Amino acid sequence: GPDGARLHLARARLALQRGRWNSALLATRAGLDALRPAGPGDGAAPDLEQRLWANQGLALTQMERPALALAAFAHLDGRTAAEPRVRYCRGLARLATGDEDGGRTDLWAVAGALPTDDLLRRWAEARLAGGVPEPPDDSDRPPSQRRSSAPPAPVGSV
Repeated sequence: GPDGARLHLARARLALQRGRWNSALLATRAGLDALRPAGPGDGAAPDLEQRLWANQGLALTQMERPALALAAFAHLDGRTAAEPRVRYCRGLARLATGDEDGGRTDLWAVAGALPTDDLLRRWAEARLAGGVPEPPDDSDRPPSQRRSSAPPAPVGSV
């Protein structure tokens, strides 16, 4: 039921934070299965179900499974789909499946919704330009602590 699904959601969120995409995917599937006796989509735990689907889409995007990620994102309502991390990953998945217009629309929406110094906004703008963000200015750090590439996009979990 919902209590088991919440536990699986917590497992999925922890796995996503640690970069363990497959573990996150399995946890979201288990969470959705835990809701099945109550009937997904019947309104029993809509917010929980939405977060499970969103995290499944995030994990699948990170695993470079764009078609499956889009299938997971298709279960989201407008409020959850508008969350910047979800929209960023949906944009990447759309671009990867050839939906150039849809992907660019999602990335523009992310860039427009976040402050200029936000790392996810920098990633969205860089993806729109066809690349990745520039490494941060680490000139004030010792040479051994300077980064040669930008930190990863802060997708995390929902």
